[in-house]
Amino acid sequence: MNTRRLVAVFAASAVVVALAGCASGAEGGAAEGTSATVGFAQRNFESDWWAAQSEGARVAAAEEGIELLESDAGGDPVTQNSDVQTFITKGVGAVIINPADPRGVAPSVTALKQASIPLIAVNSNLDESLASSAYCYVAEDQEAVAAGVGAELAEVMKSRNTGSAPVKAVMVGGFPGEVVTELRTSGFVSGYESVSGAPELDMLPTVYGEWTADGALAPLREVATANPDLQLLFVASDSMLPPVESALTSMGIWDTAVIGTYDGAMSTVQFMIDNPDGPIFADGANSPDVQGQVAVEMAKAAIEGVPQSESCPGGVKYIDTPLYTPGNAAEVLKENAKF
Repeated sequence: MNTRRLVAVFAASAVVVALAGCASGAEGGAAEGTSATVGFAQRNFESDWWAAQSEGARVAAAEEGIELLESDAGGDPVTQNSDVQTFITKGVGAVIINPADPRGVAPSVTALKQASIPLIAVNSNLDESLASSAYCYVAEDQEAVAAGVGAELAEVMKSRNTGSAPVKAVMVGGFPGEVVTELRTSGFVSGYESVSGAPELDMLPTVYGEWTADGALAPLREVATANPDLQLLFVASDSMLPPVESALTSMGIWDTAVIGTYDGAMSTVQFMIDNPDGPIFADGANSPDVQGQVAVEMAKAAIEGVPQSESCPGGVKYIDTPLYTPGNAAEVLKENAKF
């Protein structure tokens, strides 16, 4: 998710190549003879980030000889549950789901379990009560990535703050109670507090922007108006940077703020190259294309009956992720790429 235009829904593409002899495994394998067809229930194509994740899955499916069926829930868990039921009816060998709601997709989890179809969760995890039903959860280590951003911002504030006054800060998250927002918040705070000598944080109530380019504008403007001494912001997705800039600019504090963000959008990296003195000082990457690719690889492993303990130990597969800063931005910039 980056500071960019919203994109239209990608049309589903598929490479139809059957894999014979798919065996069932005790830890999520599909029944013998199931064709290598995988359903990808995407939560929303509203941003470039999710579109890039789906494109990564398409690339991997083509390389693995898998037919990839795709759906767009439009952010609605009811629609997503219906999409998954359609995949089940079509007899897919596995389902990848980027949950529109971690608890709202419970009917999908139950239906897949009853059908003995392995489930791969990607990007956003399932609710704790449902997570054990997945063959694998593919994502970046969100707490670790957010902690890197927090530590970087703590160093900036440490160099700027000569007094003992706490730093007034706010988190711009996705949705209340959402696992992703909670993980990124806790990671950021722990990373910030790990830096010795950094000024104390005075965290304001979280602003929820619903991961969109417009959702954060009104609530953040309200917070900034009530707190003109706001100094530090952690934005949980690059997709919400435009309203952050708009709100802070209207208050006259955009240029003096210290901002960390998350997603690793190349547009943000370019911004740091052009503006090395801020206000954006860190961006934690999460490589959506790699997540999509690895999710397909896990789906293939499940179809082939590879034990979870071998392909996805503990049910979690973390991808490698970098931290982008003004200091390394020029080195990591990828031309003609979004992430």
